[in-house]
Amino acid sequence: VMNRGVLDGRIRSERPVRNLREVLRTALRGESLDLSDFRAKGHPIRYYDGSSPVSQHRVLLAGDAAGVDPLFGEGISLSLAYGEVVADAVVAAFSSQDFGFSDYRRRLHRHWLLWQLPWRTRLARLLYGFDRPVAAALGWRVMSAVVGATKWGKAPPPAMSVDAANNHC
Repeated sequence: VMNRGVLDGRIRSERPVRNLREVLRTALRGESLDLSDFRAKGHPIRYYDGSSPVSQHRVLLAGDAAGVDPLFGEGISLSLAYGEVVADAVVAAFSSQDFGFSDYRRRLHRHWLLWQLPWRTRLARLLYGFDRPVAAALGWRVMSAVVGATKWGKAPPPAMSVDAANNHC
């Protein structure tokens, strides 16, 4: 099984649209692989954008529907975090009988992982907007150093209960 992905994030709209199938074909060729030997599938990705609605009366968006990390395109850990926030918001809604979810975005931004989304959106726009490869490379080096210096870059994996460890696939 192999999982490879390519993305045209359309950060720089003045640039021509890329044929992602050809980009992937070229990348695989560099690994002595032929794209025609594999089944390729495409899926749109929606980035988190602080100005896009994530809730309305009786509706909450979570996971990819609310938006993935615009910096790296990662969504699985964020989806789990969204799930925690949705569960809390739904419990609060039933307790108060208020299903307007007007505080949902605030709840998202208070979560230990999701609070980063607005900052990652700004950073993605900055880094991916560079027109000069040298400036982009410098930005990535600086960002790597910043992430390495944070607790997030050094956090141990969460402890797993015995039952969860025995049932983990």
